[in-house]
Amino acid sequence: MSGHRSRVVSADTARNADLVLVMSARQARKVSRDFEVRGERIVVLGDLDPELPDAREIVDPYDQRQHVYEWSFARIERCVDAVVDALVGSRPGSESSQHSAEA
Repeated sequence: MSGHRSRVVSADTARNADLVLVMSARQARKVSRDFEVRGERIVVLGDLDPELPDAREIVDPYDQRQHVYEWSFARIERCVDAVVDALVGSRPGSESSQHSAEA
């Protein structure tokens, strides 16, 4: 975790992104409104958590105890793994896209 540094997203970065991952529904609304990013390009990362499907928001661990950082990091890691699996599975030539083409 020590190698991670947060940074503020710019309007250009958000507008040019194919996918914008946010930590809460509030952030999703703000990105959509402030940066004019279409809603279908914004995903609340917590929606992809296989262990906590009903908990959308990922807690911001800033200025919290170490266990909150660890819990948030573990949650983000699970969700990012789900994003990677979805993106890799949707690529032409990937195993899951070949299975769906064969069906």
